[in-house]
Amino acid sequence: MSESGPWADYPDRRTARRAAALCLHPDVGGSAEELEIAFAEIDARFGGSATNGYPVEITISHSKKANALRTAKRIYRVAGKKFPRRSNRYITL
Repeated sequence: MSESGPWADYPDRRTARRAAALCLHPDVGGSAEELEIAFAEIDARFGGSATNGYPVEITISHSKKANALRTAKRIYRVAGKKFPRRSNRYITL
C-alpha cells in the first residue's frame, strides 16, 4: 500500500481500523468486502494483525455463584433487560 492511501493519515493501527469501521461497516451503509480490504491495507501498513494470526479466546470465570450472578445482573442492566428472578444455575444472556 502506498503512503498516500486513505488510511495513511492515522497515527496507529487502532485509530485507522476504527475510522475504517465507522466509514465502511455494513451497519452504516458500507459493504463487508470494502471493510475487509481496508482492514487488510491497514494491517499491511502497520505490520500485521493484533493477534499475529493466533485465535483469541476470552474466558470469564468466578469462584462463587454470587459473583457470577452479580456479573450477569450487570450485563442485563446495561442491556436494559430485567434479570430473571428464578434461581437458575445457568443464565442465558
